[in-house]
Amino acid sequence: MSDESAAHEPTAPKAAHTKLPEREHRLLFGLALPPLAWSLHLLVGYGLVYPSARLGSKRWLVVVTAACLVMAFSGALLAGLSGRADPAEPKLGPPGSAPERPRALALPPDHDRTRADRARFLSRAGIALGVFFACVIAAQTLPIALLRLESP
Repeated sequence: MSDESAAHEPTAPKAAHTKLPEREHRLLFGLALPPLAWSLHLLVGYGLVYPSARLGSKRWLVVVTAACLVMAFSGALLAGLSGRADPAEPKLGPPGSAPERPRALALPPDHDRTRADRARFLSRAGIALGVFFACVIAAQTLPIALLRLESP
C-alpha cells in the first residue's frame, strides 16, 4: 500500500509505542517461566535417559528435575510479587508527549481500578501456573525415583 492511498486523519496524532512498566515485564516473565520449566524438564529429561542408563547414574536427571522445579517456583514467586499495580506507573506515554492527551481522554473512569484488578488476576494466574507445573514436574519425576536404570 503506497503512502498516497493511505488513510490520513490530520486531527489525530500518530500513535506511539508506550513501553510496559518493569513490573509488567516481570509479571509476564513470571507467567512464562513455569511452562518453560516444564517443557525444558520434558525435553532434557527424555534426552538424558539413555546417557544416564549407560553411566548407571540418575544424577543428571535429578539435577535437571531440581533446576526445573526451582524455575517453576521462581516463576510463581515472581508473578506473585509483581501483582500489585502502582498508580504512579506510566500508562499513557511520556508526560507531555503527543499521544498522552488523546489516551487520557479515552481512558474509562475506573481505569486505575481495572488495571489493578488485571494485575492481581495475572499474578494469581501466575502463582497457579507455577504450582501446577511444579506438580506436573514432580509427577514426571516419579518414574525417575521409582524405577531403576536398565541398559537399552
